[in-house]
Amino acid sequence: LASPKPAHANLWNSIRTTSSQQITEPYLVVRMKLGIGRVVNGWHGPLSKAIEVGILDSPVRRELGKRLLSGHSVVWIIVRADTKTGSQPASQNLNAKADAALTSSFSWLSTNLELPEGIGLPGSELHSEIPLLLKFSTLEISREDMKESFLINLFSELQPEATRRGEDLIIPVFGRGRALEVIPASVLTTPLVKDLTVFLSGACSCQVKEQNPGFDLLMSVDWNTKLFGKGNAPPPVRSDRDRLNQKPELLTIPTGN
Repeated sequence: LASPKPAHANLWNSIRTTSSQQITEPYLVVRMKLGIGRVVNGWHGPLSKAIEVGILDSPVRRELGKRLLSGHSVVWIIVRADTKTGSQPASQNLNAKADAALTSSFSWLSTNLELPEGIGLPGSELHSEIPLLLKFSTLEISREDMKESFLINLFSELQPEATRRGEDLIIPVFGRGRALEVIPASVLTTPLVKDLTVFLSGACSCQVKEQNPGFDLLMSVDWNTKLFGKGNAPPPVRSDRDRLNQKPELLTIPTGN
């Protein structure tokens, strides 16, 4: 910090003026890029507390990794409202409706949703032995769980108003730990759950990621080894853009007699 770049100096000054805790160096700021042009501070604090708060690992993220690697299409993380402060009756009602929306949607999706056509054909090859399933589940986080303080703080920073109102926060996660959005209970409806699930289940996760929704969760998972085996390189990413911009294959046409 002796001669920081202007952007770093502005960030440091912002943290020093808004932080309620004593600033001691070395100091760590975890920043998350959300789509195009939006960056938020997911967590910041003394470097000595980085492991304590679980920046890279926590029980919920370990379970999340297990489910995604066993074939779950979407895992919906639910951060429950703070029971100590007490949610308002209106917020409690919204939280109950959000739970009902997830339950009813999972029942409908399990019988009506189908895998996209062309799976296994050129352009949609399967390079991993992980089963391709249409399976959905929920994973709850209590705000009193200190082992999940990093995730709780991150999601709450993205929806501060809903957090203050005492609403649950719902986060659909897919692929390699990609969080699509942090959705307040007041926004979550059955049609929205169905639409988001169809969207995430109907395209390759790399193609979804290309469209810039969401952000990657910090997880201590060696995805390439888990998906393709130790020492095996992942297949090249083939997006729609790649296919559209492929060089033409030139063939020699024999002359006629």
